[in-house]
Amino acid sequence: MLLCAKTALKTGLLLASRAFVPSIAAISPIVAAGMGGLAYSSSAVAQIMAESQVSMVAGLEAPGIPGATIASLGVPSINSRGAFVIVGTLAGANITAANNQALWLVTSNSVSLVVQSGSPVVQGLPAGLTISSMEFPTLNANGTIAFLTLLQGPGVTGANTRAIIAGSAGVLRLIARAGNPPPGLATTLRYNSFSAPRLGSGNLIIYNASLAGQELNSSGVLRPMSSDAAATMWGGQIGATMGLLIRTGTNGFVPGLPTSKFANFGDANVSEQGILTFHGSLILQNPIVTATTDMVIVRGPVGGFATAARAGMIVPGLVGSGTVRLDGINPVSANGADEFAFTGTVTPSPTASSSFTTYRITNNQWQALAQTGMIVAPGVQVGTISSPRCSGQSNVLILSTLTGASVGPANDQALWASITSGLYQIARKGQQVPGLASGVAFTGFTSYGINAVGTAVFLCTVAGPGVTAASDTALVSWNDVDGLRLIGRKGGTYQVAVDDFRTISAIVCNLDSGAEDGRPASLSSNGLLAFNLNFTDATNASVRAFLIRCIGDIATDSLDTFLNPNGSVGPEDLDAFVSGFISGSSITDIATDGTDTSRNPNGSVGPEDLDAFIGGFLRGC
Repeated sequence: MLLCAKTALKTGLLLASRAFVPSIAAISPIVAAGMGGLAYSSSAVAQIMAESQVSMVAGLEAPGIPGATIASLGVPSINSRGAFVIVGTLAGANITAANNQALWLVTSNSVSLVVQSGSPVVQGLPAGLTISSMEFPTLNANGTIAFLTLLQGPGVTGANTRAIIAGSAGVLRLIARAGNPPPGLATTLRYNSFSAPRLGSGNLIIYNASLAGQELNSSGVLRPMSSDAAATMWGGQIGATMGLLIRTGTNGFVPGLPTSKFANFGDANVSEQGILTFHGSLILQNPIVTATTDMVIVRGPVGGFATAARAGMIVPGLVGSGTVRLDGINPVSANGADEFAFTGTVTPSPTASSSFTTYRITNNQWQALAQTGMIVAPGVQVGTISSPRCSGQSNVLILSTLTGASVGPANDQALWASITSGLYQIARKGQQVPGLASGVAFTGFTSYGINAVGTAVFLCTVAGPGVTAASDTALVSWNDVDGLRLIGRKGGTYQVAVDDFRTISAIVCNLDSGAEDGRPASLSSNGLLAFNLNFTDATNASVRAFLIRCIGDIATDSLDTFLNPNGSVGPEDLDAFVSGFISGSSITDIATDGTDTSRNPNGSVGPEDLDAFIGGFLRGC
C-alpha cells in the first residue's frame, strides 16, 4: 500500500506541475501548453522497438498443430493483464479449407492453441458440426474467450452458419446460433445475425442479435415479425441460458418509461465489474417521447438498468447563458471505474454553429471536457468533436477539428487527452512527427485509444520530405511524462529474428478501447500494446510493445520470466526480479546505469540492473 501511495503522490505532483485547463468555464490559450515537453528522440524510438517482443510470425511452425505453418495472422485482441488472443490461417500438407484457421492464446511466457477449425471440441453443437472460421475474438482478465464464427457440416446453410462461441481453451461452448429459436421468445422466431460478443467479469457475455420469423400480433394472429422489433440484446453467464435484455419496438425495456420503446441501440460497453453502458434512440410517442427527448444512455448491471442521460435534460458546465439542454447523443465509451464519456450536441447552442460537448460522468457527476467554440490558442477554437475513448483513472481521449483565422487544411485537427483533471493537446495536424526527419508532419489521425495509466496510442498519416505512399503511416504513443514517441512506421525496418530484417508495409491494430469495455482491443490497461506488422514480402507478425517505462514494474506474476508489467510495483516484481537476476533472464535487463529511473536496457544483466531496480522498487516506480 505504501508503494501505491508513493506512486499516486508522484503522479499527482507531476500533473500539478503541468499546464492544463481545470474547467470549461476557465478555458484560455494556456491549454495549448499541454503540447510542451515532447521528450522524443531517435534513441527513445529505438528503445520502444528494441523492447518489443515478436509473439508469432507468419511462415513459422503453427504452435500446437504439428506439420502446419502460419500463413497469415489477424489482429490480436489484448486483455487488461497483457495476454492476447489471435486468429491465424494455416498452411501445410494436411491443411484444407475445412481446417485452415486457428485461434491462439498468447501470454508473456507461452503461446497455446485454443481451437483449430474442423475440430469437434465445441459443447452444444450437433454431431458433425465444427467451426469453419473465427473473427472478432476477445479475452477478459479471467482468461475467458469469445468470438464470432461460421459453422460447417451436415445441414449448415447460409441461414444457420453464424454463431457465437465462448469459454476457455479446455471448454468452449455454443452461446447462440443463427436459425435457432432465442430463449424465452416464441418458437416461431429465430436468431438471424449477431454482432461481436462482449465479455464482462467472470463468465458474463453480452451480444446483440437480429431476429427473423413470425410471432403473434396484438389480435393473436401469427404474422411475420415487424422489422421494428428485430433488434435485441442478450446476456448471461457462459454455460447458462441467455436472457433477453433489450428489444426494439417492445414495451418494458426503456428504464423509467414502461410504455416507451427503443427504435435502435448500439453495442454495449461491458466492464470487468459487469456494468453495461450503451446509447439508443426511442420511438416517438407524444407527449412521453418527442423529437427533443428521443435519445438515451442506459447503464447498469444485467437486471438493473437505469437511464444515465437523456436528450432534453439540462446539462451542466457549459459556457453560455440560460438553460442548456442535451440535444443529440453520440456513441458512448465506458471504463471499469464506474465512468463513461460521450460527445453530444446541445441546444440552444452557446456558439454560432452547432455545439458539440464531450462529457465525462463519474458517479453521476458530470464534467464538460471540451466544447465547440472553446479557445485553445490565439485565433484557434475547437470545432466538431468525435466520439471519445474512455479508460480507467478518468482518462479520456478526444479528437476534434479546429477553426479560426490561423487554421487551415494543414492544421485543422487535434487529439486531446484528459488525464485526471487536465486537458492536454497531445498532437495536431501540421506538427512534427517524433523520430522522423525534420519537416515530416501529422496529416490526420485514423484511430486512437487510451488506457488506465494515461498512455494514448494512435495511428496517423504523415507527409513531408521523403514521404511516399509506402511510408505515409505511423503508430505513435503519448504520456504526460515522455510526450510523443514513435512506435513504428510504414516503410520502416523491423528485426523479426537474428539477421532477419523486414520492411513494414502496414501497421494494423484495434484502438477503440483500453481493454476495460469488453471489446476487442490492442492496448491494455497495464501499458502493453499488441499489434500486427505486415511486411513487403507478404508475411506478417504479431508484436507486443511495452509502453510503460516504470523501471520497477516488470511483472504481473511472480513466475514471469519475460517483461510483463501490470501498471504497479509490488511483491510480484521483486520475486520475478530476484529469480531473473539469479538466472540472468532478460526480464532483469532494465538499466544501463544504476541511477536509471526509467527503462534503459543495455543487452546484459549486471549490477546496474540490481541498483536501478532497488531504487525503482523503493520509489514505487
